[in-house]
Amino acid sequence: RKILQKRRQIEMHKLDRFEPLAYSTYSGPDRVTHSARPMTLPEAPLENQPAATFILTGGSVYARDQKVEPGTLEILQRHDSLFSDEFLEHSTLSSDLAGRRDDFAQWLVHPENPLTARVMVNRIWQWHFGEGLASNPNNFGASGGKPVHPELLDWLAAEFVEHGWSIKAMHRLIMTSDAYQRSSQASDPDQVAKLDPDNTYWSYFHPQRLAAEEIRDAMLAISGELNDAVGGIPIRPLIPLEVALQPRHTMGSAAPAYQPSPTPAERNRRSIYIERKRSIENPFLQTFNQNNSDISCEERESSTVVTQAFGLLNGGNTRYRAVALADRLLRHEDLEDAMHLAHQEVLQRPLEESERSQAKAYIREMMDYHTRNQPVHESLPTYVEHEMHEEMTGTAFHYTEYLDVHENLEADLQYADVDVETRALADYIAVLFNTNEFIYVY
Repeated sequence: RKILQKRRQIEMHKLDRFEPLAYSTYSGPDRVTHSARPMTLPEAPLENQPAATFILTGGSVYARDQKVEPGTLEILQRHDSLFSDEFLEHSTLSSDLAGRRDDFAQWLVHPENPLTARVMVNRIWQWHFGEGLASNPNNFGASGGKPVHPELLDWLAAEFVEHGWSIKAMHRLIMTSDAYQRSSQASDPDQVAKLDPDNTYWSYFHPQRLAAEEIRDAMLAISGELNDAVGGIPIRPLIPLEVALQPRHTMGSAAPAYQPSPTPAERNRRSIYIERKRSIENPFLQTFNQNNSDISCEERESSTVVTQAFGLLNGGNTRYRAVALADRLLRHEDLEDAMHLAHQEVLQRPLEESERSQAKAYIREMMDYHTRNQPVHESLPTYVEHEMHEEMTGTAFHYTEYLDVHENLEADLQYADVDVETRALADYIAVLFNTNEFIYVY
């Protein structure tokens, strides 16, 4: 009964996602509400004077201390000799409910504000070069890393403001620069090692690995399966069953098993729309250093571990994408032409003569293997038996969970659904997905 109640609560919560509710901002009467409760608009208009806000002590919402007034960063106001009267005037926010957000927005984007434009262009630079001009994009304070090229940061910030805060214009400016277009191979490695060992002056382009989401999205785009629709509710891709069906506790009860979205059109949307829960993450994306959703991530890590090769060669995400691309190509081309096109699709360059004999030999080897070994069609279970311990008492209990989505799931194309040639070509495509040339930008 406890598990059934929790499942009902979760399903009802899903319906709330379609309602115009606000969970992050609240300007209503002065009252304490549970953080998980949806906040709706008040029935009566609010008075022009908002509720008072206090510094809370002792970790309690009832332990009020000093009253807080609307304002901006005091440290900028202390250096009033550096700024015009107009900017300092914008630093004073309205105490009324109406207008103070607009006042803050005007202060935030004021041309004299020394922070906003610099922070933004530093992040854009970091996106293209792998590291910002200031190495701590979340911390522009005294404890953060000082810019390696402060004059360049100032100039980019000024250009950003002058061109109407256009992010697209800043992308264009950076990507057409000599620094961005340099080769990833230093023209004089010995001289660079002596004068610029850490590449502080960007004497060459530092190769960057694609982010976890970019790798998944690139595979879907290449295979022709990517659904680039904008907006909508979160989606759930397929993940390994040993992760999806593991028992999980949630808020004093058992969480339902992870079940994927029912159709490929839903599952194959961009990774930005993947539902994220702290108790169950996508193993493929985690392997490639997807950020922790609990805290702000100022810079993605880029580790190289053996599980990444295993995931790219043998993981379901890679195999489904590879067989989809192989099937699409062989519908219109013979095997050798499809091999050339697959190389072109994945690596964006023609297959070189020195690579062709190796590719043909590998595909022949895989055809021999698949002729001897017939794959089994993978099917998802329709129920799972759980053994768990009650959170409050520790008592062991068993229950059966029926997996309703699995019963009507529209499966992806599998190895068992295609012929030997298609399987062999899919194996070759999986190898291409595993190359540095695919997952790195040089």
